Amino acid sequence: MKNLVWTSYIRSGLKQDKLHEHLQHVDFDVCSIPAIHEICEMFNRTWAQIRPAFDVDGDWFSIVHAARGTFWRGRDCYDWDSDFYPGRQPFMGDVTADYNCNGIWGVDPATGKPWEDILCKNFDSRGIIYVGDSVGAHFHFPEPWINPLLMSEETFHNYTEPLLNEMSWPHLGFATGFMNTTEPLLIKGVTDSLYLKLRSRNRCNHRDYQNLSRNGASSYDGMTYIESLARNKSHDKPVLVLYGMYGNDVCNRFSNSIPHMTSPSALHKNVMNVLNVLNGLLPFGSHVILIGLVDGGFIYPTMANRIHPLGQLHGDIHYDDVYTWFNCMEMGPCSAWMNSNVTLRKLATLRAQELSVVLRNIAAREKFTAFSLHFLDNPVQKVMWDWKKLGKPMWQLLDPVDSLHPSQMAHPLIAKVMWDDIMRNFPEALGDENPNNQRIEKLFGDQGGY
Repeated sequence: MKNLVWTSYIRSGLKQDKLHEHLQHVDFDVCSIPAIHEICEMFNRTWAQIRPAFDVDGDWFSIVHAARGTFWRGRDCYDWDSDFYPGRQPFMGDVTADYNCNGIWGVDPATGKPWEDILCKNFDSRGIIYVGDSVGAHFHFPEPWINPLLMSEETFHNYTEPLLNEMSWPHLGFATGFMNTTEPLLIKGVTDSLYLKLRSRNRCNHRDYQNLSRNGASSYDGMTYIESLARNKSHDKPVLVLYGMYGNDVCNRFSNSIPHMTSPSALHKNVMNVLNVLNGLLPFGSHVILIGLVDGGFIYPTMANRIHPLGQLHGDIHYDDVYTWFNCMEMGPCSAWMNSNVTLRKLATLRAQELSVVLRNIAAREKFTAFSLHFLDNPVQKVMWDWKKLGKPMWQLLDPVDSLHPSQMAHPLIAKVMWDDIMRNFPEALGDENPNNQRIEKLFGDQGGY
């Protein structure tokens, strides 16, 4: 812990004499350092706009990957004309151009009919929109950036893209991922997602995805993110919206964590506000799925005694050391679950369960005109326990740096569990399976790619 204290003071900008003055009075107990809250202020988040940074025509879609561009929303096929964007209904059959950017347009020379009518019209296509927190955004901090044993000349050759993407990798995640990693030094593993499964079910859904997740988001942020949802009630296709705030209504940085957790009544109010706004935005025939909160009680027992990447060189820093430091600094992502206090961890789990019951009850009791409402159990628990049943260690499914978020290995498993649950309980939310998929592929190839 000594090195962590020194590092903290260096980052705080304290002068050398002031540093020695403080250290003379403490036995490296970071909780007793008077300047501790000044240090913590360095870690406040600055929130960027949730719309694409490079959006020429103002339709919320872009041709640039990063900065809330195509890694977060389907690629705009004509970024100089706001009439073209993913998810809209075809314009006059898309005879002359690909207005909905799904790569299907033009006319069948044999029949004179639009390809959109032949291949898509009779099959209920839809897009997918994910509203969530850092799990939905797929937060990941590259281990080689802090583990001396993994650093090389190439480690930092592309640091701008992860920073522009807020240290998130939605293009590889379980919600809207669509490509395999091109940066194996920074993140490894295959990609599968709800979006890819929905596209495979009906290729008319190509590019119709939006990821509105944000690191640190809770139910209090839902309204802000819904305001950036790009869907026109009269001109666009129906859509599947998943609302998945996994943990930040329970997780916070405070040592007295419980009073800062969202209450059941507050969650009910926050979610109902979002649903009422969605009812005015979404095209008729849409579906909304509320996802229960995660139970992070397994994190500490799984990770506490393992060596953290910061300690790999000398074997001297365990995850428990990092958790203790984070919590004393009040800068950790989840003080309640990342804590040696088993009672506190159980209380956090109890609150998560209470909040999940609120979501389940809303889905069971509330009705809306524009969409059907459903509830889905959080998939992480099943993914973890299924992995354990196979005799594999659960730490492999947690991000090695923060140990709170699912690793790249876990994301395809999360997508499969969620997809299977939806197919079993309310398959109508996924739209029709299109028998023309092979024909679409033969005629239009990769449909313009991404």
